[in-house]
Amino acid sequence: MGRLAGFTLHGDRYRPLDEMLAEISAVTPDDIAAVAAEYFAPERQTVVRLGPS
Repeated sequence: MGRLAGFTLHGDRYRPLDEMLAEISAVTPDDIAAVAAEYFAPERQTVVRLGPS
C-alpha cells in the first residue's frame, strides 16, 4: 500500500516490483560514471575549510 501511495503522490504510474528491479539492473557502470562526471565536475565543487577560530 505504501508504494502505491508514493506513486500517486509523485504523479508516477504504478510499476510492478519486477519491472522496477529490471530497470535498476539495466544501469551500467558507464551510466553511473556519466552521472558522477556531471554532478561531481570540478567546476561544480565548493571547498570549505574548517579549523579553530
